[in-house]
Amino acid sequence: MITSIRIILTAIILLGFVSAQDKAPKRSARLIYFQAPKDAPSVAQVHQAGLGAQEIKLNKHNFTKAFEINKGEAILHFLPQDYSGELSEEIIASAPKAVIPTSWERTLLLIFPDPKNAFFPIKIQAIDASSSTFDKGEMLFINFSDSVIKGSVAQREINLKPKSKKVIKKPRQDKGSYFVKLDAYSTKLKKNSVLLRQSWIYAPDSRYLVFATNAKHPRVAKLYITEVFDY
Repeated sequence: MITSIRIILTAIILLGFVSAQDKAPKRSARLIYFQAPKDAPSVAQVHQAGLGAQEIKLNKHNFTKAFEINKGEAILHFLPQDYSGELSEEIIASAPKAVIPTSWERTLLLIFPDPKNAFFPIKIQAIDASSSTFDKGEMLFINFSDSVIKGSVAQREINLKPKSKKVIKKPRQDKGSYFVKLDAYSTKLKKNSVLLRQSWIYAPDSRYLVFATNAKHPRVAKLYITEVFDY
């Protein structure tokens, strides 16, 4: 399991895994709040047309339990408090939101701070976690940063442009370790930064989400990893 890896590089943060201890609704989402400041909100009212608002904890160390998503294209508005009845146009315009396409059965929501939003200071990245996107034994790499993420996972080459993604099929056929070498290259600064040189442990029954974000100087990118169990 990836949770057994001792992370010694500041370039990487190992996150709590997603587990299915409670049976998830047929169409659902889970969320986690990254880079949360000390005064960050701890809960949100997640409003959907027809379902009203659900109070969801903004977990900072592991994904929440699954919560229900509407059928069809679902629009989730994140609110600091419960607003009775239909949302006003002003609230709809101000509230951070996630739009979930009809084809997504399982969704992971990555929450980040957004101090520019005075209504509710968060922003949301929605990720399709359906088995058709990345299945057991596979790894979904997403590059949210402005740098190019390049290197290798086992024998698979990685060259991810900014705002792109790639699915890595099984890095090996059975349980065991494999070597990962990843760098971040900033085309703006003409600078290459080492992200990691490390052995990872592979579990064929799990899926892995790996993503990069921008980092503060002198680094150009930061890497996050989490293991997705049976979701």
